[in-house]
Amino acid sequence: MSTVSDDPRRLTQLAPDEDPHRVAALIRAAKAAPEDEMPRLRWRLRASLRQRAKSPRRFLRVALVVVGVFLTGGMVGAMVRPFWEHKPTGPTPALEPPAKSKPQPARKKSIRVPAESPEPVASMETDAVEDKLVAAPLANPRAPMRLARRAPVPSAPDLPPSPAATAVPAPPSPTAVEQAMLGDVLKALRSQHNPRAALALLDEHGKRFPDTALAPEAAMFRAEALLNLGRKAEALSALDGLSLASMPNGDERLVLRGELRAAAGRWREARADFDSSISTTASAGLAGKTHDLMERALWGRASVRSHLGDETGARADLTLYLRSFPSGRFAAQAAALLRGSP
Repeated sequence: MSTVSDDPRRLTQLAPDEDPHRVAALIRAAKAAPEDEMPRLRWRLRASLRQRAKSPRRFLRVALVVVGVFLTGGMVGAMVRPFWEHKPTGPTPALEPPAKSKPQPARKKSIRVPAESPEPVASMETDAVEDKLVAAPLANPRAPMRLARRAPVPSAPDLPPSPAATAVPAPPSPTAVEQAMLGDVLKALRSQHNPRAALALLDEHGKRFPDTALAPEAAMFRAEALLNLGRKAEALSALDGLSLASMPNGDERLVLRGELRAAAGRWREARADFDSSISTTASAGLAGKTHDLMERALWGRASVRSHLGDETGARADLTLYLRSFPSGRFAAQAAALLRGSP
C-alpha cells in the first residue's frame, strides 16, 4: 500500500516542477470562475438529463401506436374477408317447409334375394344436379342453408399464335408488278384517253423491265400512244423488229404496220405485212372485225403492187375488193382505177 506523504501543503500550493500534470493550475482556474455561471450550468445539465429521459418514452409511444394500428387492421380484414368472398351473386332461394311424412304400415321381414344390376341411368348435367341440391328442402329447417359452390372452370391455356396468322405477306412478284404497270398503261390509253401519261408509264416500264416476255406488248402500246399523238415515224420504229404474226391480234397489227410502211415508202416490207394478214384473215372468214381488216389489207396491197409496177396484181386485188366489199370505203376509188380513170 502507498504511504501518506508528510508534506501538508495543498495542491494549489505545489510548485510547477512538482506538478507535472498541472492539477494546481486547474484548481486555481476553477476557483477564479465567476459564481453567477454556476446556476446556469446546473440548469443546462438538468434540462439535458430530462430530455434524455423523455426520448425513450416518446419512441415507446410511437411504437405502441404503430403496433396497435397493424393489429386493428388485421382483425378488421379477418372479419370482413369471409363475407366478401362468399357474397351470393343471386337471390337467396326461399326455404320450403319440410314435407310431412306420412306414417307407413309396418312391413314384414322377408328374405332378400340378390337382383340383377339395373341398366345405367343417364346422368344429368352438372348444373342441373347442383340446382336440385340447392333447391331441395333441408332436413332441419332451422339449420343455416348453404349454397352449393360450383367448381371453377379451368381457363383454356394461351396457345401461341399460328404461323399463318403472324406470317408477313410476301411481296408481289416482278411479273405481277409488270402486269400491273401495263394495266395502268392500257387504262390511260383506252379509258382516260391520255396518251402522254401512257408514254410516261411506258418509259418507267422500260427502265424497270428492259427485256421481259411482255416487251412486245409494251411496244404495241407505245406505237398506239404515238399514233394518237400523230407521231407515225416513231410508231413505225416501235413496231419494226417485232414478230407480229405470233402475237395475239397479229393480223390487226400486221395491217397497221403495213399501212405505216407504205406511208413511209417501204413498199416491199409493206407488201409482206399485207400478204400475211390476208392469208390469216381469209382462213378466219369475213365477220365482224375480220371484215374491216380484210378490206384494209386488200386496198393496201393493191396500192403497194401498183407502186411496185405489178399492175396485174393490183387489178386482181381491186377486183377482189369490189367483189367482197361492193359498198366499202374504197369502192368508188377501186371502180375508177379499174375503168382506167384517174
